[in-house]
Amino acid sequence: MTLEELNLHRLMVGDLINARELLEAVKASALHASSFDGMPRSPYTIRDRTQSLAVRRAELESEIDGLQKAVKASEGRIQAFIDTIPDRRTAFVFSLRFVDGYSWEQVAEIIGGKNSTEGVKSLCYRYLRSGTFGSP
Repeated sequence: MTLEELNLHRLMVGDLINARELLEAVKASALHASSFDGMPRSPYTIRDRTQSLAVRRAELESEIDGLQKAVKASEGRIQAFIDTIPDRRTAFVFSLRFVDGYSWEQVAEIIGGKNSTEGVKSLCYRYLRSGTFGSP
């Protein structure tokens, strides 16, 4: 497993989280966008706000579906790699960072103790450089 593969998965998780948040914002906006104002519409007019939000919602739902499939496919390999890490603390750092998508600062805060941002980052990179693991 390479750092590039791990980071790609983490970025996909972040994209999925962002897409879900955006979908919720679109849903909330759609509640306030009413196209029923009593005015007649021509079949040749540009879409109104409600229609635009409906289209955006459908696009986001499709994007989220694709991201979920990609994350799930990648997550199995990532988790199999993490399961081979003998030190539970190191495995937990990898899981927080690359599966859950936390920043290094958040990982250090969750691990607690005297662990700094640089400390948890070094632990991860040192393990990857050691080459003492097999490729799942």
